[in-house]
Amino acid sequence: MKIIIDLQGMQRDGNRKRGIGRYCLEITKSLIHYHPENEYILFTNSALSALRDDFSDELNNKKLNVIYFECPTVGDINDLYLGKYSKLWLSIQIRSYALSIINADIILITSFFDGFRDNTLTSQDKSYKLPPIVSIVYDLIPLILDKEYLDIDPEYKLFYLNKIKDLSNLDGFLTISDSSSNEVKQHLAINPNLIFNISSACNQKTFSTSNQDSRIDVKYLGRFLLYCGATDPRKNLFRLIEAYASLPVDLISKHKLVLTGPYADEEILLIREWLFSFRLPQEYVVFLGYVNDIELANLYRNCYLFIFPSLHEGFGLPVLEAMNCGAPVIASNLTSLPELIGYKEFLFDPYDSKDIASLIYKSLTNEKFYQMISFNSLERKKYFSWNSTSKKTIAALNIIINKNNSLTANNIDFIKLLQNQYEFLIRNLAKSPLVKDKINSETDYLKSLASAISIINSQSKKIELLRRVKNKDKFTWHIEGPFDSYYSLAILNSNFALAMNELGQNVALFCTEGPGDYDPDPHFLEKNPVINNLYKKAIPGNERFFICTRNLYPPRVNDVDGVINLLHAYGWEESAFPYAWVDSFNSYLTGITVMSNEVKKILIDNGVYIPISVCGLGVDHIDQIQATTNFTLPNNKFSFLHISSCFPRKGIETLFAAYFQSFNAHDDVILIIKTFENPHNKVHNILNEFNKKSSSPPEVLILDKELSLSEIQSLYLASNAIVAPSHGEGFNLTVAEGMRLGVPVITTAWGGQTDFCNISNSWLIDFSFEYSNNHLRLFSSVWARPSITSLSKIMKEVYELPQEVLQKKTEIARKTIANFTWKSVAQKNIDFSHKLLLSSFIKLPRIGWVTTWNSRCGIATYSRHLVEHIQNDLLIIAPDNESIEFESDSTNVERCWSLGEDDLEKLYEFILNCKLTSLVIQFNFGFYNFLALKELINKLHSKNIKIILFMHSTVEPPNKSDKCLHLILSELSICDRILVHTPADLNRLKEMNLVSNVSLFPHGVLDFDRKLVNKKYSKGKEIHISTYGFCLPNKGLIELINAIKIIRNRNYNVKLTLYCALYPSELSIQLSQELQTLITQLGLDSIVSLNHSFVSHKETLLSLSKTDLVVFPYQSSNESASGAVRQGIASGTPVAVTPSSIFDDVAEVVHRLPGFTSQDIADGIIFLLDNNSINSSDKKIKEWINLHKFSKLAHRLFGLIRSLEINS
Repeated sequence: MKIIIDLQGMQRDGNRKRGIGRYCLEITKSLIHYHPENEYILFTNSALSALRDDFSDELNNKKLNVIYFECPTVGDINDLYLGKYSKLWLSIQIRSYALSIINADIILITSFFDGFRDNTLTSQDKSYKLPPIVSIVYDLIPLILDKEYLDIDPEYKLFYLNKIKDLSNLDGFLTISDSSSNEVKQHLAINPNLIFNISSACNQKTFSTSNQDSRIDVKYLGRFLLYCGATDPRKNLFRLIEAYASLPVDLISKHKLVLTGPYADEEILLIREWLFSFRLPQEYVVFLGYVNDIELANLYRNCYLFIFPSLHEGFGLPVLEAMNCGAPVIASNLTSLPELIGYKEFLFDPYDSKDIASLIYKSLTNEKFYQMISFNSLERKKYFSWNSTSKKTIAALNIIINKNNSLTANNIDFIKLLQNQYEFLIRNLAKSPLVKDKINSETDYLKSLASAISIINSQSKKIELLRRVKNKDKFTWHIEGPFDSYYSLAILNSNFALAMNELGQNVALFCTEGPGDYDPDPHFLEKNPVINNLYKKAIPGNERFFICTRNLYPPRVNDVDGVINLLHAYGWEESAFPYAWVDSFNSYLTGITVMSNEVKKILIDNGVYIPISVCGLGVDHIDQIQATTNFTLPNNKFSFLHISSCFPRKGIETLFAAYFQSFNAHDDVILIIKTFENPHNKVHNILNEFNKKSSSPPEVLILDKELSLSEIQSLYLASNAIVAPSHGEGFNLTVAEGMRLGVPVITTAWGGQTDFCNISNSWLIDFSFEYSNNHLRLFSSVWARPSITSLSKIMKEVYELPQEVLQKKTEIARKTIANFTWKSVAQKNIDFSHKLLLSSFIKLPRIGWVTTWNSRCGIATYSRHLVEHIQNDLLIIAPDNESIEFESDSTNVERCWSLGEDDLEKLYEFILNCKLTSLVIQFNFGFYNFLALKELINKLHSKNIKIILFMHSTVEPPNKSDKCLHLILSELSICDRILVHTPADLNRLKEMNLVSNVSLFPHGVLDFDRKLVNKKYSKGKEIHISTYGFCLPNKGLIELINAIKIIRNRNYNVKLTLYCALYPSELSIQLSQELQTLITQLGLDSIVSLNHSFVSHKETLLSLSKTDLVVFPYQSSNESASGAVRQGIASGTPVAVTPSSIFDDVAEVVHRLPGFTSQDIADGIIFLLDNNSINSSDKKIKEWINLHKFSKLAHRLFGLIRSLEINS
């Protein structure tokens, strides 16, 4: 049986903590676990709270057949007009279409009467091909007690009565008690044969007689009476308090009345008025407010008597919960409660406070009677279980299905069903004036409508594919990419396809590359008959339900057309990743499998927010290759082997430098370079340079002619060690192959190869991070620079070590690499695809951002620039003791911690209360007490809240032992990401062994549209120079003014404007006075102007853009990067900087001055003027600005956070 369970009754925030929400959760879980033979589609509403976490165990259990379906909505359905062609009608069309193409046998709605003033939608258009629909009916209380519930709110009355009418469209009704069954029969014109009492139960794990931990200490309550419920008239709390107040004083003093429930302040005030009117001292009534289930169970277990005086219930869940915990229970004698209690002796008339008081009195004073109540609770609870309820539910659903013949009706071809229902939907939508109007006015609305349909189609196809896989126990795979040669990517694809085929999967091979499809090499196909057969299977191309998976370069994915679309075993080698590719991956792919953990980290860091899984690569293909006896090396010297393209990334210069440093012509050693000719391969030129510089060069042999696989195998086996000092690797197949063949390996201690290379099985070269320099020319990208000293030492060591020592490591290496097989790679991709099939949408993160805000602080400004481009709801959590300089805080700003020595406890509580899933912390050494920060990070980590720490500086302040990073080193290591701005920061943290969770995240520039123009300088023309930043001593302002004097003395017509706002400190004011004095002393009053205005960034950019050169003459700084220099760059005006490390990250797009002194600054500016270097039309600068805009970086950061939550 294929059952759709509509779980909106649990999604509504108002229901989650109430009985309906609990019932939805428990009945769904009981159906899944007690009847696992059925297929369950958990149907949810994307506009409401996500439920994936609530069913994570069920969704991740392969033995269960559970699918999560999130139905998108289009716009707010609560318009005033709710008739035909309204937004409500449109949403019903979308919902009905989704329900129809899931192709289920029955739909179970868990709560039918929701949807008033929210986006819950339980209606459907029966014109679509829908299976029978049943709903749980808890009660008809508003209909029966209409004066209390309907007459007071005409709008709700209209809504509710319309829902009553809609009940007639249902095919069956599941009630939770005989009482609610009778209500349906009595008040609705419904066939009694369609009504089934499935009863109810409670969570017996939580609500049991066994003790559980609780934060509430109940000892101080003594012998207490317990009430659990709301204050509305139906719950009858008023009469309970009246009855309690009438008890003898000695009983009241010994038995406090404890009230628990989500009481608002006005409700507590009302209860206190009742106490006053009954002359009941307030100390005898205890308000506990809302408590969680564990705490509630503890109260049930410890209360002396539980009293439930309700006038009307559908079931009365608190009564059963209390009985399960062993609480003696007395209750009202109306509606469903007698079914729970069983014996009328333990029931009272809820309308008679004297009768209530009488039964309470008897319970408290008659020990024998009290024991009878206690025994009754233990006996009655046995009649109610979720096992029993689930059996009754399945039986009822089967009856309804058989009546409607829906098992036969839904056994149809899915493609025909999809096409038929899609056409029906489009015809309906085409009639809508709303849609016609949107065609002319709001393309975004139509896009969201089209997107909703696409999302529904995608999810329904996943369900159909999953059904087919379960029937056949295999997927159909379209494996696409080059496979017809022996270069690395083709080897990967062909072995991947062969392994899939060996695992029994249905495989078709498609020959394509980044630019497009091509015909494979016929000679290759002839030599490889299995590959040829897999290729031939691709030619007909009639299969509709397949997984499309590619590995090709460039990674073209915009035309993938599978039910699931993947890149498999993907690789990358440096920290930055092309922005356009990130966008394309997120838009078109379902998921990615990657070669290594390093590749996964790189994709996450660049904002790829789809599921990513590490599958590794196989190495066992090399076992099939036989070494040839025809290939030998020219001598028997100790041979170091390097196999690569010799691109700059491969570290060939480092290799030569270390080799020439370690050995000379007299050593019995040879370095063999196996490469191939290509435009980026300069290996011969590089070697010539090293030979020229050495008086006794060691032997080097370069093999750049093509060798067969057998000859390569022989080369491996003839070598004494493989050396691979690359700057970055996605995996490094050469190293892995060498390890499998038992050849000692020397490689860099950073990159994908560290998944299988470690100090126990190979020799790792130390390294430092630096900006990369490869043919892609990616900005703000780093890779590893292997240490020449480290490599030299290792090569000598390996050369001199005895064979038995080398063999010990190579044996460990063989064991490590033995697990890297192509079957393992294929199986991991199969498992990953199964997981993707069982998932749909991933909820958006709830982000908190701890930062200074609205103040004259660079970090506050930085945060604002990023945050304003993050569309998702985000909470700013700012200090309460900073000076607010600008407009008042917006509603998403909370100030709940203090700069300095705060213990951060309030901050932690706020984070928990807001249910944040990720926290961005802007770190500054002066912001936090390190011990408090240490505790905060540990507590957040234990709650699985993702922590993203921005470190704007990694240089510890001098002479401050309480601000040493080693104090929080273990906490830094558990942050999900530490984001820094320069390679120097990466290297400082590397020295502390912080590498795997640290990433380079560049500073940004403002989004400022200004066309860059050529400004050609001619001597005599006035040149307007500017600088920008706070008026502070380390900014080099005095030096710049002196430099202007030197320049003018050399007859250059320059003027200077210092846009330097005052910082809130005495130092800033004092410096301003010194600057004005200096300007006057140098006679530059008409040449140099000092502007201390604190203006908007847009005004600053406009001012800087009107100048000819922006100079940043910084002297010294502990900061890692400058925000001010980016303003200069963003303005489009050429920028010159002193050689301070704070400008390292913008080195590609600024002019470096020769030094820090006034003379250096003057000489540098004159050089730029003389060489006409102040040219602002540089294409590279335009590209750099575009990629570093805060809008782009914010998009990347949000993607990073989403990806951390998805891929943790």
